[in-house]
Amino acid sequence: MDTTLTLQVLDDNLARALKAAAQGAVFIVDENGKPAYVLLSYPAWQALAAPPRSISDRIRQKDGDGESVEFDPEPARIRLKPAELD
Repeated sequence: MDTTLTLQVLDDNLARALKAAAQGAVFIVDENGKPAYVLLSYPAWQALAAPPRSISDRIRQKDGDGESVEFDPEPARIRLKPAELD
């Protein structure tokens, strides 16, 4: 669950912000309400910073229980038509 805090609330209650970051991203907004910073837990940051995986790796991935993820796409049906060269 994401949380939004002002810089003032962050200054006043860092423990609350850290606890919220354990549950999801904490968006810290400036005095105008514009997002200025994001506080993440270290595991959440690692997931974002990990190198991108190839599509074949994603297809072969396992779900949370260690079971293979089912992937059985429909065949693509592409119809070509001759170019009109007028």
